[in-house]
Amino acid sequence: MLKKVTNISIMTLLFISCSSNEKALDIPEDNQTKVPNEYTKDKDIIDYPLKLATINFEFDSSKVHTQQIHYLDEVSDALNKAPKDFMIIVKGHTDKIGPRSYNKDLGLERAKNVKNALIKQGIDQSKILTFSYGEEKPTVITNSTDLRRLNRRAEVEIVPAKEFYLDTTISLNQ
Repeated sequence: MLKKVTNISIMTLLFISCSSNEKALDIPEDNQTKVPNEYTKDKDIIDYPLKLATINFEFDSSKVHTQQIHYLDEVSDALNKAPKDFMIIVKGHTDKIGPRSYNKDLGLERAKNVKNALIKQGIDQSKILTFSYGEEKPTVITNSTDLRRLNRRAEVEIVPAKEFYLDTTISLNQ
């Protein structure tokens, strides 16, 4: 629990330092569709996306457990203190057991349930985007039943709103 509180404190400090620096990205006004990696960032700027939390799930379940909700309480407290020009991305993941299409749907349900938990904690729903990777981006590649549980997760990340809109435009066209 102390580690989680420490992580939340660090994230809060990062948010505060980001909000005081108005020049987060050097985005040329005449070219709003450049890939964010092409921008020149100041060396003290945090690389985004910044992962805030990983919420784990039971096998074949999208239910956010009580202890995970308490963790999301701490995350939402930090998010409520964050600058308002950030977007929150919730990415749902599964292990490789089951059909690919089922896992894609299950990953999305996990992401939506985490989004709903954040909304209940006061996060503006218009600031949260959910999507699913299904089984496509495992944390670990293994046949071990015990280690596969690490792939059953939802990840909460933030990105600056400008970078978020650029990323989604690019990824939707690929």
